[in-house]
Amino acid sequence: MRFNKKRRKLEIRAWYRVDLIVGAYTVDTTQIRKALLKLGAKRLLIQSPLGLRAVATELAKTLEAEGYSVLLSNSACWGACDVAYQEAENLEADAIIHLGHTKFMKHDKIPTIYIPCHYWNPAPLINLIPRISNVLNDAGARRIGLGASIQWSIHLELVKTELKKSGIEALTHEPKMFAVEEAQVLGCDYTALKPLEDKVDAFVVVGSVFHALGMALVSDKPTYAIDPAAQSIRELTENKRRIINQRYANIMKFKEAERIGIIVSTKPGQKRINIVNPIARILQNHGKEVYVISADEVNEQLIIEYGLDAYVNTACPRLSIEDQVRFSRPLLLPAEVLVAVGILEWSFLVEKGLIMFPWAYSDENSKTVWRLIAGEAYGRRQVSQYEV
Repeated sequence: MRFNKKRRKLEIRAWYRVDLIVGAYTVDTTQIRKALLKLGAKRLLIQSPLGLRAVATELAKTLEAEGYSVLLSNSACWGACDVAYQEAENLEADAIIHLGHTKFMKHDKIPTIYIPCHYWNPAPLINLIPRISNVLNDAGARRIGLGASIQWSIHLELVKTELKKSGIEALTHEPKMFAVEEAQVLGCDYTALKPLEDKVDAFVVVGSVFHALGMALVSDKPTYAIDPAAQSIRELTENKRRIINQRYANIMKFKEAERIGIIVSTKPGQKRINIVNPIARILQNHGKEVYVISADEVNEQLIIEYGLDAYVNTACPRLSIEDQVRFSRPLLLPAEVLVAVGILEWSFLVEKGLIMFPWAYSDENSKTVWRLIAGEAYGRRQVSQYEV
């Protein structure tokens, strides 16, 4: 496909009313100005993840020239589940401008403007289309489920059009959990792809291995990671196999642990206090000594002095996947705890998907698991795992 970079840049400006482009990223300052005018906000906190700090600086310069007082947050930012409400309150900011993500929280404690910062230039992605087509055709994948991180989502129609020329049909779907745009995936939300599982031969996720690996962990269908920045295409079956083996090994280690720390996050979108007491009671019923630990950043160096044998992670599920290697002790997900104490079968959890189960499901299987938790925790009749 021939691509006119200058023309595409103009199209992006027109389509999305973007008048600020910083490096590879777009910033919808029209949306920002309208929101600030409506809010009457004057003192602003700009929050950005690593990779978008230069965008934050340029946006701050633009807004300060228009009379706003702007603060740049230097705190870690892992997603829209990690909005800097407390920081903004401490600094007496009227509003937060959150870069790089779409809205995650149902209600914002402090007015928050979410700016996704799309990649304006699709060339790195479009250049991969011939290779993607060859890989999919060689694998016999004639119909795929197509997803992307928010930065690449605006270019998926181009991808669908180009793949169609090679006889490949790409399907997309609306998300049903935390993501908000069609085909958008998050590290913890693959509801834009999971409903397509019975209709497609494979999944293709544009963004990075991180984004695609989550999908591989919730589906048996082949999953391909398309990374335009690295110009790479990777099929993730082997990655999934390695992760599954690592998770099972940690479950086995957890069984031998006696002193358990349940980590509850203080991040607004990762705070699952409602699951802490049931999991604690389950563990206590199985003879474990349990401590609850509050944490903003889940880092073993900050909790190792408690002298515990293993941890339960009720914060971001990806911590147990990507960060387990940084922990000398098991860091189990709540559903994995149920496997460790014999309430759930490991094969069932793998089939349903490590990352999203049971949070993302409303079917009878998921309801049964919640009954399992409630029954085991509070002494009601335990539902047999075979009813699941």
